[in-house]
Amino acid sequence: MITKKVRVTQYIEVTVDESKMGDEFLDDFSKTFFPFADIDDHILHIAQLRARGIFDLKNAFVEGYGRIDKMGISASVVGQSEEILTDRLWGRKICTP
Repeated sequence: MITKKVRVTQYIEVTVDESKMGDEFLDDFSKTFFPFADIDDHILHIAQLRARGIFDLKNAFVEGYGRIDKMGISASVVGQSEEILTDRLWGRKICTP
């Protein structure tokens, strides 16, 4: 049996329609889901959802956003890299467990 630590990095391109994320939407989302301060927090969140495969379909419904096509949201993987970490790299805290 073999066990290795692997770092997988994805680069996600996120597009949002700022006109659909006005003050009312931002306030409601913060009260109901996460206390995001601005649209950049939403972009980071959407990128994370996409990287985890939750935000995958063109017309998907995503909790808090609704139908992403109607919200003017898209997220796609534009690059990815994988690396097996050596004990030396792991020890330098390049990646946290």
